[in-house]
Amino acid sequence: MITLYYYCSYDGSPIGFNLGKIELQEQIPVVQELSDKNIDTFIRGCFETGILRSAFGKINNLNSNNEYFLLKRKLVCKKDNCNYYMNIAIVTDEWNQFCSFMKGSDEDNRLAEIVLNSMVISNNKEFGYSIKTDKIMELLSVGYEKICECNMQMLRRVENEDAFFVILSTQNPDISLLRSKLCVAQNSGRQIIDITGQSGRIISFGKKKTASIRNHIVIMLAVIIMIVLGIAILK
Repeated sequence: MITLYYYCSYDGSPIGFNLGKIELQEQIPVVQELSDKNIDTFIRGCFETGILRSAFGKINNLNSNNEYFLLKRKLVCKKDNCNYYMNIAIVTDEWNQFCSFMKGSDEDNRLAEIVLNSMVISNNKEFGYSIKTDKIMELLSVGYEKICECNMQMLRRVENEDAFFVILSTQNPDISLLRSKLCVAQNSGRQIIDITGQSGRIISFGKKKTASIRNHIVIMLAVIIMIVLGIAILK
């Protein structure tokens, strides 16, 4: 299942920013209202981290078994002399689907226009806008590789290490605050694996690598050989 998160506002909005989501199902109305119920705490933390510009990878949530996300903040677009300020995320429980999203080299401005076109100002008291579901497929067709600064090496780490990556606006973040916002406790098993990218603004969190099955086999064979040699010497 795919879940879309919107964290958007616009000039003159009576509401401001409020995080809402839509769960894509087979039967959805042409215009759908966002819901602010059961918002994932990790996704909320990403949206509310001011220095975060984009993020992707395995969701950091103990209640999530196999969910992957991509998230983009600070999109701005104008329509009818009104500025829209948009932040969005896509969550899926299918690895292959996630990988398909993380391809292509679309630009931020194209994504901003698509998000804007999916919004319609309404009397919704929680958000001030509704979502035109016939425009959602365009969101799912965007290539997020360049937008999220992703590459194949990063995707392999998402798959093998349950990693997620955050792209920041600064090279010197407060790591303790970042851990708190992203729900990464010191004893969670996740650690800062690397600070990468030419800008030094990309930080990845992942689980410590464990020895592979092949390594275990090699160790066991070595132990057996040592035992056999020890027995032979004693004889």
